[in-house]
Amino acid sequence: MTANNEIVLVTGINGYIGAHVALSLLQAGYQVRGAVRSAAKGERLRQQPHFKGYADQLTFVEVTDISKPGAYDDAVKGVAVIVHLASPIFMGGDYESVVAPAKNGTLSLLNSILDHSSPTHFRQLVYFSSIAALVRRDVAGNHMFTEKDWNPSTEEGLRDMEPGELGKISYFASKAIAERAVWDFLGNHQTTWTTCILNPAVVYGPIIHPVPSPEELNMTTKPVWDLLTGNVKQVPEALAAGAYVDVRDIASIVTYAVEHPSEVAGGRFPLVAGSGPPQAIADILRDVLPERHHLIPEGQKGKGYKPGTWGFGSDTVSFSSKLIENVTKIDWIPFDRSIKDTVKSFQDVFDV
Repeated sequence: MTANNEIVLVTGINGYIGAHVALSLLQAGYQVRGAVRSAAKGERLRQQPHFKGYADQLTFVEVTDISKPGAYDDAVKGVAVIVHLASPIFMGGDYESVVAPAKNGTLSLLNSILDHSSPTHFRQLVYFSSIAALVRRDVAGNHMFTEKDWNPSTEEGLRDMEPGELGKISYFASKAIAERAVWDFLGNHQTTWTTCILNPAVVYGPIIHPVPSPEELNMTTKPVWDLLTGNVKQVPEALAAGAYVDVRDIASIVTYAVEHPSEVAGGRFPLVAGSGPPQAIADILRDVLPERHHLIPEGQKGKGYKPGTWGFGSDTVSFSSKLIENVTKIDWIPFDRSIKDTVKSFQDVFDV
C-alpha cells in the first residue's frame, strides 16, 4: 500500500517518539496531521531542522484536552490512519494525573473515530502502549514476557492503594488500563477499521523534537543526560532488565504497519531490541568520552549486560519481539549506536 496522499493523524506529534514517527511517514510520502495542545507547539516542531522540507505535507490541529469527550472530533475527519501516542508520560503521578487521562484520552479518540471518521475512508489505528502493560511480578526470575502477558493492574485496585505506593506503579498501570480499554472497545463495537498495538521498551536514540532545556528531556533520554553530565553520582538500577528499543526503529515499524495493514491487523507487538541497562550507558559514555571520566559514574564496568549482542542474561526476565521481527524482518539498531546518537543529538542542541 502506498501513500496516495493519504492523511495520517499523529497524536503526541511534538513528543520524542511522535516526532520520529511523523518524520518517517513524511519521508514515505504521507500527509501528516499532527494533534497538538496549541498552535505554537506545532509551529515549533515545523521549525525543527528535520521538518523544514515538508511544509506542504505537514499540518496541525489543536486538541487542548485529550481526555475531554469530543476532543478529537475535528481531528479525525478525513484521515485514513491514526497513530495514537498522546498520553501522560511521567513516573510518580496519582490516578487523576496519570491513569485517568491515559484511559479517558484513549476512549475520547475511539469515540471520535466511531462517530466522526469516514467509514469508507478511515482504515487503521496504530495504538501505542508499552511493555509496562506486559510486566507483572508473579513470574519466575527468568520469565520471557511476550504479547500474551498482561500487567494485572486494575482501576479498582489502584483506588485502594496508598498514594506513595500508587506513585511507584501509576505509569505502568496507566498503560495496561488504557490498552485494555482499546481491546474492550473493539470487542463491544462493530468497527470498519483494523487496529494494531505496539508495546515499546525503554526508548533511546536522537532527539529531533523541540526541547528548550535538558530538564525537559523525556523520561528515557533524561537519564542519559544525567549520566553524561554528572547529575547522578551512582549508576541507576536497570528498569525492566534493561529492555530497550531505538526510536528510529519504532518509527520505521509504524511506517511498515501503515503500508502493510493486513500483516499487523489485530496484533499486539512488543518492540524490544535487547538489553541495555544504565551500566551499559555509563560504560559506553566513558569509552567514547574519556575527557568526561570525572563526571560519568563508573559503577561496575561490564556488569549486567552483553556488549555486542545486547541480549538478555539467562538469570533475568526478558522480552520477546519475535512477532514483529517475523513480520517486518527488522534489523534492530544496536544499543551502543543508539546511545552514541542520543549524545550526538544532545551536543547539537545543548551546550555540552
